[in-house]
Amino acid sequence: MKFTFVTPHSPNRVDREYNAGLGAGFSIGNSLRAKLLELMRGHIAEPPFSLFGYLAAIVAKNGHDVRAEAVVPADGVAVFAPSLANFNGDLAAMKEASAREHVKVVAVGNLASALPQEFEAIADLVIKGEPESLFQSFMNLSDLPSGVVQAKAVEDLDSLPNPDWRAFAKNDNANFSYAFSESSFAFVQGSRSCPYTCEYCPYITTSSYRRRSVANVIDEIISLRDRHDVRAVVFRDPTFTLHRQWVVEFCEAMISQSIDVKWECETRFDRMDIELVQLMRDAGLRSVKFGVESADEHVLKDVKRRPANLVHQETIVSECKRLGVSVVGFYVLALPADTRETVRSTIKYAKKLNTDIARFHIFTPLPGTPLYTSVKDRIFESNWEKFDMFNVVFRHEHLSTEEIYRLKEQAYVEYYFRLGYVARRLSALFTKLASKFGITPHAVAEPLPVSSGKSA
Repeated sequence: MKFTFVTPHSPNRVDREYNAGLGAGFSIGNSLRAKLLELMRGHIAEPPFSLFGYLAAIVAKNGHDVRAEAVVPADGVAVFAPSLANFNGDLAAMKEASAREHVKVVAVGNLASALPQEFEAIADLVIKGEPESLFQSFMNLSDLPSGVVQAKAVEDLDSLPNPDWRAFAKNDNANFSYAFSESSFAFVQGSRSCPYTCEYCPYITTSSYRRRSVANVIDEIISLRDRHDVRAVVFRDPTFTLHRQWVVEFCEAMISQSIDVKWECETRFDRMDIELVQLMRDAGLRSVKFGVESADEHVLKDVKRRPANLVHQETIVSECKRLGVSVVGFYVLALPADTRETVRSTIKYAKKLNTDIARFHIFTPLPGTPLYTSVKDRIFESNWEKFDMFNVVFRHEHLSTEEIYRLKEQAYVEYYFRLGYVARRLSALFTKLASKFGITPHAVAEPLPVSSGKSA
């Protein structure tokens, strides 16, 4: 039996893997400086979904033929993981597959779980939850159930095989220049879900928190390095440092085994300390993402986000910079309790925190999250592709739609067009170029010509 994992190309600037596979867009505004920032960001990384790697490994182990395509196959099982950010394109491809006589269409992933009604008339099978257990039973076409089926969560993540990327083209178009220069990178999941209860978060909607053993994760990274020549890993855990001892054991294993793979992770400030940052840097950490969300304690508590200590956040960022670890800060503008004053306060704090990269999202009620239910009667947008974290889709109680868009553009322009920030980025780019060409600082008489960067 042939399984084809289909990822339709998107004409839009979307990150399909992010927001638990719901995807995210990128649009700042209409001013000249806003358009310049969009241009500087460059192309988007388009790696295969993490989930596809696991499913490919399972069906390959069962003796099936595995393909990975951007177009619909002529026969066999076509597996889709539809996203919000490319909803219309994904839906059109699924309809095309459904119209083919010898193709069975299967929808998996977070969006299929949250909005099965959008796909049940098109797909032969819509799987809610984690689909790995069901895929293990697919030996023949007759084994595929039909309709909407709830799958059980994988209790022991170590029981899953390492993701199989042999059918997926090497991604030479990845843009992680702020973190590491290697174009050959892979996503890795050390854990699934999150025990926190932030009401806007899509990562907690399909299953409870579980983590893999250190040995299991290390085995996957070694396999990626030796079999796929992967030299950089992006961890997809929402809170990588949730269990400090696990992280310590992981870092010690990376160091003692001289694995020499750079990595990036995402976590919370209140789950980091100076000693841990230093150990993670020694183990290969080169970039870390933090969800700051808002600088206002009331705004955070309103969505059940535990407020962080602002001084502690600044300390951790300073230590990362000292060690050469890039820092990305995520902010959410126009959360339900936000006002113009609290948003402006968050923008001001972002500039003070001064991370290498700042990403300002517009709060978007994502399907499956508690806040989607809370504001559902105020949602005016019917095009799912607008639910990309950069568009206003519901009526805010304190801010007009026009003001939210204006604040988003102000956040980006004010952050990235600061003289100090521009100088720092140019200096970092020069240092990277000098290192690449083996030029030591004292040997440089004149600055190298600076090419346009790809990341804002």
